[in-house]
Amino acid sequence: MKLFLVVNMLMLIKKLPSVHFLSNYANPSNNVVTIRNEKYGTVQRVDCPLLVAEYNKNMGYVNKKSKKWYHLIFRYLLDMVLVNLYLIFKHRSNASQLKKGKTITLRNFKIAYAWD
Repeated sequence: MKLFLVVNMLMLIKKLPSVHFLSNYANPSNNVVTIRNEKYGTVQRVDCPLLVAEYNKNMGYVNKKSKKWYHLIFRYLLDMVLVNLYLIFKHRSNASQLKKGKTITLRNFKIAYAWD
């Protein structure tokens, strides 16, 4: 359920969760049609106030969930360890295997390491 209540320059949008805007920038009675992407790839055209459309266009990634920084560091270090292991494996592998073209790629090395 969407309900726009306009009192002078104060705008209240009833949606989960409630959103309040206070602005002297946009007229609350000006509505525009925006496109919303829904859960399963469907697209819905929604009528909303100009202020809401401007906010959504310029908010960037403010409302996105923040990633935990230590997960990124762990993945980076794990990738660095796997690359170093691959280089050591490649260096220590038999020279005859290298000449025959039986080398393993880094991608396949990572996949094999993940399955072991």
